[in-house]
Formats: sequence, C-alpha cells, structure tokens
Amino acid sequence: MTKIKSHPNIKRMRIQLFMETMLIGAFIAVYYNGFCGVNKPIWANTLLTSATILYIMVRFVGWFVLRNPINRDNLKNHCTIFNTN
Repeated sequence: MTKIKSHPNIKRMRIQLFMETMLIGAFIAVYYNGFCGVNKPIWANTLLTSATILYIMVRFVGWFVLRNPINRDNLKNHCTIFNTN
C-alpha cells in the first residue's frame, strides 16, 4: 500500500499549491501599478490582499491535513471535545 506522504495526488496538490501561490503573488505585485490599484479605495486593496492570503492559507492547511491524517482507531478518542468523561 502506498504511503500517504508519497502519494501521487498529494504531490500534485503540492505542485498546484506552489503554482497558485506564485501566480497569485505575481498578480498582487502587478495589481497596484498595472490595474490602477492606486486609484482604488483602501478597503478594496485591503480586502483583495487579505482574501488572497486567506485563500493561500486555507489551501495550505487542507494540503497539510491530507498529508498528515489522524492514524487512530476512532476519531472520537482523538478529539477532546467529544469526550464527556
């Protein structure tokens, strides 16, 4: 059986995450001068920047969770929220 960390889909997700991060970073770098970000209101620039950072963080956390799954018999035993003892 294939190990999770060396699974081909996980490797493709890592490459996709890297490419998306580079392209979004290039867009943010070009946005201010190329797309007249100077003339936009500050809330729009802040919203765009924070949304892109949040998008990258969510994608990274998703990749990390898929790469490191919980290896237990029961998920309820792992989470303390569900334990009522």
